[in-house]
Amino acid sequence: MLAFAQASKSEHPVWIRGAFVDEDNKPIPFASVALYQATGSALVTGLVSDDAGKFELQAKPGHYYLKVTALSYQDKTIPDIHVVDQAIQIGTPVLKSSAKKLDEVIVTGEKSQMELSLDKRIFNVGKDLANAGELRQTF
Repeated sequence: MLAFAQASKSEHPVWIRGAFVDEDNKPIPFASVALYQATGSALVTGLVSDDAGKFELQAKPGHYYLKVTALSYQDKTIPDIHVVDQAIQIGTPVLKSSAKKLDEVIVTGEKSQMELSLDKRIFNVGKDLANAGELRQTF
């Protein structure tokens, strides 16, 4: 007896494609893209976008959501991805920068109390607490 089995159309993986850009419409390279099941939040698959911010992954029919993370950008979740039997194009979602502008920074340094050279040791006593004190004059 000979038997053949074919998967129905609904069992074939479908492509999910897109690209990520920043607020200035510049591509975001090497963003982590993870596809999760909508129910149960189990990780299905994941990848890293290319240097142009584009990605494409395959998923079987079902309900999913995408979570995107990239260095110096806020995480983004793309909900309600319904895979049926056609390729899905999510477009070019914009990731917002998570960088914060800081106030000025002042860097101060102090000379070491001891310096070593080949033939000698030099002790700098200028900031030594034992030498700090009041200067008194007596007449």
